[in-house]
Amino acid sequence: MNLKGSLSAAEVHKQYSDGVTAFRRQITDATLRIKFTQEVDIFFRACTLGVWGRDGASITPRHVEYYNAIYTKGNPVPAILFWELSTAVSEYPGFQPPPFFARMRASDKVSGTHLARRFIDLMTLMQLLFAAVDDVVSEEEAGFVNACADSLSALCDRDGLKGGKAPLDAKDFISKRPEADGPGDEAAPPPP
Repeated sequence: MNLKGSLSAAEVHKQYSDGVTAFRRQITDATLRIKFTQEVDIFFRACTLGVWGRDGASITPRHVEYYNAIYTKGNPVPAILFWELSTAVSEYPGFQPPPFFARMRASDKVSGTHLARRFIDLMTLMQLLFAAVDDVVSEEEAGFVNACADSLSALCDRDGLKGGKAPLDAKDFISKRPEADGPGDEAAPPPP
């Protein structure tokens, strides 16, 4: 996933859609696949509100374009307006696991699969993609992403679902906002 440089809304949509579609193909439980398909875009749009609210930066037209790019084929295309998005970010009620996640954990428990843990990685990557709307992933955004992942991981732990590999750490993706060069600023020498 490309997190560096400016991504257009079309590129964000493609990365989002490709990631979600690839994950959906792994779901063998037909009922779970239907629930996932119906609920995933709504869940990720809600996550996006939380990520952007943590950043503290002002909402821009680019945020609107990114938000409206969060949909998969066959689901409604959002058409939020700037003021609606600004209000939604300020009124974000807090992270909630997606409704399909309980069935996903139950399916993993019965079948011995690891869909729930893989979904946590997908969620982390998608939230980082949305956090980079301004080409930066702030410490606050990364902290929010990790808290969401920890919340879902705790549900998996409670259900006795073993984790495979170490989960992604959003803090590994923190980037700094470029500072404007002032008069007399010199470039720092490269590290030895």
